Amino acid sequence: GSTGLNYNTPYTVSKENIANYSYAGKYILNEGSLTEGNSVEVTLTAANSNQHVWFAYTQEFTVVHIQDGSETGRENYSVSAGFNMTEHVTAGYLYGGTFSNADCTAVADFNGGNPTDFIPKAGETYYIWEVDKAYLVPKSLSCWEHNAEGLIDVMGFYLIAPIDREYYSEVGFTVNGVKVTANQISSEYSSGSETVTLYEKADRAVLYRKIVINRKDGGDDSYDITSVTDKTKGYLACYGVDKAGYWNEAGAEITFIPYWVTLDGVEVTNGTVRTCKYLGAGSGSENKLIGKIGETETTPVISYEGAAYTKAMAVFSMFIADGSPINSAAPAEPEEPEEPGHSDEITVTVHDAGETYTITAAKGDLRGKIEYIGAEGKLFAGWYYDERCKKPADLADVQENIDIYAKYVSDSYLQVKYIENFFFRSRGVYLISAVEGKDFAETGFVINGETVPASGGRGVRYSASYLFGGEINKKARIIAAEYSLYGADEGTELSVIPYWVTADGTVVYGTERCLTVGRYGIEE
Repeated sequence: GSTGLNYNTPYTVSKENIANYSYAGKYILNEGSLTEGNSVEVTLTAANSNQHVWFAYTQEFTVVHIQDGSETGRENYSVSAGFNMTEHVTAGYLYGGTFSNADCTAVADFNGGNPTDFIPKAGETYYIWEVDKAYLVPKSLSCWEHNAEGLIDVMGFYLIAPIDREYYSEVGFTVNGVKVTANQISSEYSSGSETVTLYEKADRAVLYRKIVINRKDGGDDSYDITSVTDKTKGYLACYGVDKAGYWNEAGAEITFIPYWVTLDGVEVTNGTVRTCKYLGAGSGSENKLIGKIGETETTPVISYEGAAYTKAMAVFSMFIADGSPINSAAPAEPEEPEEPGHSDEITVTVHDAGETYTITAAKGDLRGKIEYIGAEGKLFAGWYYDERCKKPADLADVQENIDIYAKYVSDSYLQVKYIENFFFRSRGVYLISAVEGKDFAETGFVINGETVPASGGRGVRYSASYLFGGEINKKARIIAAEYSLYGADEGTELSVIPYWVTADGTVVYGTERCLTVGRYGIEE
């Protein structure tokens, strides 16, 4: 340096603190070996005026354990290749993902790798969401009635798993060796004097605050997270099992295990496998359910699979489990003799998310029968005849071979904003969202499980792009719906999910927003 030093005078040289590095507690003086210590004494002489001191440092990063929203511990590790976050989960807990923030909502950057194999960044802090093993355990629910012969018989069977929160890419079940996604949504429709429950599939898994069985005596049975665990926080994943495919005859067994895929792409199971058995119709209480005949413990699965989504799942207020057929189908029409040279099938060439494939289908109504692939950060906006997606495809009565193109738009659409209408306390809320253009058969909101069709947003002074961001185009439309809160108690919760139905009949759900009725207005 520029400071002159005296000969034959001892000087103490100490280690320094360096950002993103940790001192290893050792140094080397000149040609010596590693020696423990934080400092060393050096004396310069005329014969030895150049001396060298090296202090040993390592690059480190921090792993923080988060359980039920609170930090429970942290450790520092040296940076090295091949680090596996899943190996550092606290014993007795499940891996729920690795995140860059303490709230565990933003997926961590794995530096080109994945959570099971990556090189951590020096100085970085990684937060592991750890979940009590009371979650992700297999549960089941049956509903029954008397059949035409007066015997007790199961009419509905549902797989259930408690899930701690909505920040997962996927939730589902492996049933008799086959994976199914818990993406069923129940809706009630009026048919004459009857209320009919129909089931449809969302484009990804969904969760429920409660599962309700509507009994024929007018009452209902309700189940939530407290019904299946000793926990008070969390939701239920639910999957109705099709009778024709799984339990159509006495003695049929159903074996299943729940799983989730974290937002960083790791598939996880609890290790508990449940087996249930259908006994058929009869006159005893055992005929009221497809009962558990055993549970076995296997090695929990924890493997990197990749994540289809990096945002939280939608949470619905309730799933209606009343035994309605899961895969109902209209009665088959009588077959007519095929004329020479005539075929009842057509070929549909599908162009979707950069892929092209063909499917063979019966002529006629194809609405809702062609599934789209999906794209990260995008919403499906319908099938079109042309590559530029200008002419919506009419799939109501297809009689010849066609090409169709999937249209995707930003998920900035189908977000929720609101305007309060209140005087001293909230009396209602004006819900607002944005849709891309006019090519939709229906738009609206699902509010606590109730479908509320939308109207035009004539009372909204601002444009859709102003309210919802730059990815909203100039042709976007505002949709709105008024929802009365007259008589609602303080603390009443609202789950609001906007949706659209594409011209071809596909239902697409947007981002949920949860609101709470406060004393003087809406709270979040």
